[in-house]
Amino acid sequence: MSLACGGLSVRNRGRALVDAVDLEVAAGSACVVMGPSGAGKSTLLRAIAGLVDHDGSVAVGGRDLAGVAPHRRGVGLLFQNPRMFPTMTALDNVAYPLRLRGMPRGDRRAYARTLLDEVGVGDRAGAAPHELSGGEQQRVALARALCSAPEVLLLDEPLTGLDLPQRRDLVRLLAAIRRDRDLTWLVVTHDPDDAAVLADTVAVLVDGRLVQHDTIDAVYTRPADEVVCALTANPNMLRGRVEDGMVCFGGVEVAVGGHDGMAAFTIPPQKVRMGRGGAELARLPMTVVDIERRGGGQVLRLHSEVATLEVPCDGSTRPGSVIDVYFDPADLWRIPAGPAPQTVPPSKESD
Repeated sequence: MSLACGGLSVRNRGRALVDAVDLEVAAGSACVVMGPSGAGKSTLLRAIAGLVDHDGSVAVGGRDLAGVAPHRRGVGLLFQNPRMFPTMTALDNVAYPLRLRGMPRGDRRAYARTLLDEVGVGDRAGAAPHELSGGEQQRVALARALCSAPEVLLLDEPLTGLDLPQRRDLVRLLAAIRRDRDLTWLVVTHDPDDAAVLADTVAVLVDGRLVQHDTIDAVYTRPADEVVCALTANPNMLRGRVEDGMVCFGGVEVAVGGHDGMAAFTIPPQKVRMGRGGAELARLPMTVVDIERRGGGQVLRLHSEVATLEVPCDGSTRPGSVIDVYFDPADLWRIPAGPAPQTVPPSKESD
């Protein structure tokens, strides 16, 4: 089922926690919500779930949810904290929502056991919450969120607090469940790598406002503003004055579009290269500020009067060195000035 929010706003003591958000998520697709801390991401999910009062509308599959109780909305919610009943086993925690719906004990326990098997913790059905690891608790909470067969699943930073192996396992599990179930997902995360695995589209909230909603590739390569650029872990920024369709970066002229005046540009790190460049590439001399180890490789942090860049490297240079980097001017993205536009993502069928 599709999810649509129209002018959704949540206020607390006159302050807008969520500010007139228009957001559409196509049926069966996954949207990741990103934004700085305090941007309103969790509040947005709680409003959709019916857990906080709000203005505006929420609809699932075209059905307006105004006045509909949370447990009748067809919306499942997985919190950052699993919030399990400490005196119940994992099995009974999963089965509890079905108990509220009046399902017979034998039926609800059988279904709960099937869900625990699906999320990979069937052998922990009789364990108490304190006997489960953080990753196991989150899997049990996921099974509980699925037990009511929701049409829309909301996940509020489900990976926070997990160690790296548990995090990777849970990301793979979420991706597998998404493939196997016809669910519409809205997932809050701070991690661009998780977003790349889980999302079809990315919605970026800043100060409660939706500043960009587009495909993941568009958000990463064509950010609506510098805040979006930072959230996608792309620190590459070039600044210069555009005159007659040209911008000069430290003596290097590059053809660009748009109006004249000072402008900011970004380019993905993987589009910047070291070493020799072809005639079609722009060359920019830069100073190595630092070398950082990331994963199994290294990244150079570079600086000049007009640019701050990060590029992968082979470790053959040192801080303080001046090197040439090359890029294709076609890969530059001029960051829009003024309020960022909200973009409507394509439907799943048009991909």
